Amino acid sequence: MGIPSKSTVVWILLAVAALTAVFLPSSCAGWLRRPFQPLALLQWPVASAAREADRVAHDSLGERITVAEAQRLRTENAELERLVVQQQLALNDFEERWERVTGLRDVLPDSDVQLVLAPVVAYDADPRRETLQIALNERTAPLVKVGQWVAAGLLQTPSRELLERQWLIGRVSEVQTRLARVQLTTDPKFRTEVRVAILTDGTRWTLSDEGCVLDGRGGGRMLISQTRADYFEEGYRVVVVPAARELPFPLTLGQIESSKRRSDSSQHWDLAVVPWGPAEALSHVFVISRER
Repeated sequence: MGIPSKSTVVWILLAVAALTAVFLPSSCAGWLRRPFQPLALLQWPVASAAREADRVAHDSLGERITVAEAQRLRTENAELERLVVQQQLALNDFEERWERVTGLRDVLPDSDVQLVLAPVVAYDADPRRETLQIALNERTAPLVKVGQWVAAGLLQTPSRELLERQWLIGRVSEVQTRLARVQLTTDPKFRTEVRVAILTDGTRWTLSDEGCVLDGRGGGRMLISQTRADYFEEGYRVVVVPAARELPFPLTLGQIESSKRRSDSSQHWDLAVVPWGPAEALSHVFVISRER
């Protein structure tokens, strides 16, 4: 058998690289991605330009199309709804421990919680995943670790009040020297425990007793499966991630869109969940860090 040609060798190497990226865990293949960080950073202006073009088109059409104005009002209402939920959760669950475990470093000096403001530089081109990449610098890189929760952010000074107007979008899944990858809640491999909330008496939000499991489904959607009640029919609309070691206080994740009785069990339901907003529209995120 003769020596393979240069083109054959190239195709063999490309096939090996593709199989490595698909089947090896990120801990093993992460070193392969480090040299490509500058390429991801080059996507930053492209992503920013796309968001700006969308904003300009939205603004220009908004003058003529009243549907756009209605969408703006819906967005504002959703923000106010999230804020009411967060305030109610804080009052219900953390009144006795307020000074000890809640608040951010710039609000309570003794707190070990920090919000890392990071710009979004690229989105995932792999249709099998739903992730985004954020840029880090010398100050923020040591604070960002795998497993930390990430919330929608704004180009403003981070604060607890600002965070309460946002929502969780995912968790940090990979950290490089100047980049970090965020696995979105809609990613098919994402899973977390959640609770659902209902507005009672027109002013008070109440959490369900049942802990539920939420999975990403791809296509910008999520699913809470096998609940013991039809929470959508009962009026539950908001999905909340409970407080934990990585999350010092509960935050909302999305809203229940519909429900469906399971075909394999008449006593259980599946709940379709959608984020409060598209991740592609975000220019910045807040990484919730407890690293000193």
